[in-house]
Amino acid sequence: MRRASYQDIATAQTKVNSKLTSFEFLLFFEPWVPVIDNNIVKGQLIEIVNKTSFPLKPLVMGTVTEEALFFIYEAWTKPITLWMYVEFLTFRFRERALKVMERYPPNEVDDLRPLISKIATQ
Repeated sequence: MRRASYQDIATAQTKVNSKLTSFEFLLFFEPWVPVIDNNIVKGQLIEIVNKTSFPLKPLVMGTVTEEALFFIYEAWTKPITLWMYVEFLTFRFRERALKVMERYPPNEVDDLRPLISKIATQ
């Protein structure tokens, strides 16, 4: 990695992104995950920090108001209908899909990508 150019890394990322790497929703859009000593870091960041056994380093993290917008529009280039929205919620949230739909009721008829982007960002 240290000898690779940014072009090499971008090319490798494009190859990985063109493959189905996971059925987990967020990993489907972002296959690049944190790794420590060849082990994928799993779990919530706060839990990992509280249970860590390695030296901690300063960390900056945050989000933007429409962080998932690009990923949603890149994954679904055509509008998402109400039926597709229900399928998406069922696939992603399974038994909690109705609760998610209560929290994020469909607000448009023609294209629900903005609403899915809001769900993914939050």
